[in-house]
Amino acid sequence: MAPVETHAVSRELSEFFQSPDDLLKIAAFRKKLMKEKASIDAKLKSGVKEQLDATRDGLKKLFGTRNNVQVIRDEMATVDTACRSTAKDVKMFDQISRVSLVHRNFAQTDEMVQNLTELYDKLDVISSMLEADRQDVLGPAPNLLTIHHQLTQLEAFRNQMMLQAKSASADDRNTLSRYFQRLNKELAIFE
Repeated sequence: MAPVETHAVSRELSEFFQSPDDLLKIAAFRKKLMKEKASIDAKLKSGVKEQLDATRDGLKKLFGTRNNVQVIRDEMATVDTACRSTAKDVKMFDQISRVSLVHRNFAQTDEMVQNLTELYDKLDVISSMLEADRQDVLGPAPNLLTIHHQLTQLEAFRNQMMLQAKSASADDRNTLSRYFQRLNKELAIFE
């Protein structure tokens, strides 16, 4: 025992045994100490069991996770192998890839043509909303957010078209710029 513990025990014993008659209480004191020891032992045993169970559960989960990761690795390797072999096995893979690319390009072109044909109709709607909001300069401007959203979309479309037109001839770029002049005016009015 450490000196501090010995001193504490000595002090407790001296308080308990203050007279010779107290020596008769030794059996009761011993019984009390045995009960306290049994209680502490039970608490320790319970705590150790809980910790052991928690550790055991943690290890089970860890091993389960490790097994799951390995299964996923194996499945990913199988998918990778299947993808590589499929590309080699399909004789017309290049043709399928080209047709897919042509289809994607066609869909993008169709979307651009549709956006170009609807541009002036959208600008008419935006112009009328701007005019309605400009009637009351100090008013609430209920169309402001809608106008901003639509103008932002049209501006992004214009930028995309101009970017794609960089490889076109100067005449084509000028024609496209003139086509978007009304959008530029509406943007200036909005600002």
